Amino acid sequence: MNTKGLEHRHGGVITAITEVGHETYKGVADWFFLGDVEWNDGTKSKATRIAPFALGHDGTAEGVQLCNFMHAALTDYLGRTGNWHDMKHKKDGRAYSWTPRFSEGLQPINEITLAAAA
Repeated sequence: MNTKGLEHRHGGVITAITEVGHETYKGVADWFFLGDVEWNDGTKSKATRIAPFALGHDGTAEGVQLCNFMHAALTDYLGRTGNWHDMKHKKDGRAYSWTPRFSEGLQPINEITLAAAA
């Protein structure tokens, strides 16, 4: 799928995003995109986790729109696979406001997903 215009906050270009998902650790979920990144130092990462806060754009209209679509796909995924609630706190200090129905999951992102998110 075309990811032209997507950038990684930590210095790189996102060349593919294939899935959105989550994994839990001691009852708190970690959300992520799964994709490929070409880092500014020339190295490449395949099928790597991309945190939602690290997904950025190059400032072009196409990049902004695609970034918004990806976040909409994540929001849709979270709405279908878990429950939102008031902020709760774990004994170790971690806070969360979304509880998944399953301990982990992945959903492919494709053009159909993006069209539904628009």
